[in-house]
Amino acid sequence: MNLGGYLVEQGEETSEQAHMALNGRLRLKTPAVRLGMYIGNPNGHDWIWRRFKQRAEGSDYRLFEAPSQENAANLPEDYLEKLEANAPELWVKR
Repeated sequence: MNLGGYLVEQGEETSEQAHMALNGRLRLKTPAVRLGMYIGNPNGHDWIWRRFKQRAEGSDYRLFEAPSQENAANLPEDYLEKLEANAPELWVKR
């Protein structure tokens, strides 16, 4: 299988081995840019944190963080209030 790109939802549930396997398949010749993307939630200092947050100088990895509060204009009016009132603190911080 030759890939030009891939997208993984809930990246924190993916193993580093799966990430390496997918990256090893980014070898399709036709796209101008070959890339892999992950959507997910913080999960401590795991492989995603090491590769994306604590990345080495010159690394191709990029991290874009967006807390729910930054998206308030697009959420139901009471969403953030209910989330903070009903969810455990760790969940709210995600």
